[in-house]
Amino acid sequence: MSGDVWVDRTIIQSLANQLIDRWPDFETSRSQNHLSGKERQILSGVVQGYSNRKIGTTLGLSESAVKNSLQHMFAITGVRSRSQLVRMALQGSFGDVADTMAPKD
Repeated sequence: MSGDVWVDRTIIQSLANQLIDRWPDFETSRSQNHLSGKERQILSGVVQGYSNRKIGTTLGLSESAVKNSLQHMFAITGVRSRSQLVRMALQGSFGDVADTMAPKD
């Protein structure tokens, strides 16, 4: 009555599944070994919830270098956001990246 539109949960789930199915299969297009060591460290920082600035400080990189690396990872994986990249990492698409972020000496 107030002009709101209600959509059944099954329809929302169906739409979400279609969007997920559109992601390219990273594992078939590139092996997980194709991420550079630095990209793996940056991805680890993203998975841990660090900002670009914190990741850069920890790894001895500029914030813009971290941002550029993330944009490169977005391009090669076909994702559009940090959360999608994290989801792929948590699903194991990049191997184990959880402990690859080492602090700068």
